[in-house]
Amino acid sequence: MITVRNRIILYLVLAVVAVLLLISPACSSDTTQDILRREASSRGFSLVGWHLANVPEKLASSISGLGAVPPPEERKVLLDEFFALQAQIAELERQLAIEMAQHGVSPVTEALEAELRELRLEHRSLAPQAELIIEREITHVLAAHGFGFRLARGHFIFPPALFVFQPAPHMLVLSPRDRIQLLGYELLSPVMTVSEFEMVEDRIAAQYDNLSAIVASPGGLASYPSIVDEGARFYRTLYVVAHEWVHQYLIFYPLGRAWFQGGVARQINETVADIVGYEVADEIYRRYGYEPPSRHPPPTDTGFDFAAEMRETRLVTGQLLEEGRIEEAEQYMEERRQLFVQERYYIRRINQAYFAIRDPYPLSPASLSPIGEQLEELRGYYDSLSEFVAAVRGLTTHEQLLALLGEQRT
Repeated sequence: MITVRNRIILYLVLAVVAVLLLISPACSSDTTQDILRREASSRGFSLVGWHLANVPEKLASSISGLGAVPPPEERKVLLDEFFALQAQIAELERQLAIEMAQHGVSPVTEALEAELRELRLEHRSLAPQAELIIEREITHVLAAHGFGFRLARGHFIFPPALFVFQPAPHMLVLSPRDRIQLLGYELLSPVMTVSEFEMVEDRIAAQYDNLSAIVASPGGLASYPSIVDEGARFYRTLYVVAHEWVHQYLIFYPLGRAWFQGGVARQINETVADIVGYEVADEIYRRYGYEPPSRHPPPTDTGFDFAAEMRETRLVTGQLLEEGRIEEAEQYMEERRQLFVQERYYIRRINQAYFAIRDPYPLSPASLSPIGEQLEELRGYYDSLSEFVAAVRGLTTHEQLLALLGEQRT
């Protein structure tokens, strides 16, 4: 039987190994990273510092709460309350923003701020138990799909599926202007405002006429434990935690370590994480009585098909850049952005960096890669997620993927 003391030691060892593997490959330096770090120097987010501050506390709370997960009939009640509070907070923040824009500081804004403070305190008090429930649900599904290992009388997922609700850091992303290519990124403070986003982007554009920049908000990060933005809804939380866990799992295999090389390996890695993330999220969401949202929303009432229109935007932009028509491509992207806004898809900026951060995600409408469809087909040949992931975790090239797919088709 595993004692609490031995369990603590095991978790600490796993956490240290996972953190070292996750952060060590990122400690590289080149011209692009120098530019990114210089631009982010006053607004940067220290991932190492975050690990040091959060890993011990998270492990301690997770271990102490191993037996504190409420029974299934109470879990839905608590999670419903937690995410209902989150929705109330989002609505009050919207009301406050409108009131401030229209009237400035007033008794109304002061009352809204006071109500927000109370709701945020209540929300944060529920967060640790909500995290514990979601971690336990995801661990259960991963184990049911064959991940992890048995030790004594327990079943362990490696690394443990841990996350925290916190404001997620933003990402400053760079691409060349003459092509769509992810040159690098730097994490930024989660408290930055949209006006600060645009100030950073505009300064880079003014100083480096060969670079395109954008500040993106991914909503989650594969740190250890994972960060999930505190504003994420239930389904999004399930998906992000499972997706980021796959990155943590794969870091011990060739596919995970090849993520830092970019290119095809990163596309395979992100697609595998997406497939597992969606499948795990769908299963848990249905267990709680909800129907998972469609990954491919149908056209709107006006007939506007977001996925098709975004894919066309990416295709035309790439063609214009290949022909050397940079200014024309940038004008086209802005015209398309305005079209999306008219159709109520409120995209702040579309440029080369916007597509560069999305190209590694072949299941995204903004990607033209065939790898997404190929991996989804490959998933269908395996009975469980663990068998699928075990089959692909050694892949690092498109040729290897196609060879494996060909074997399964015969």
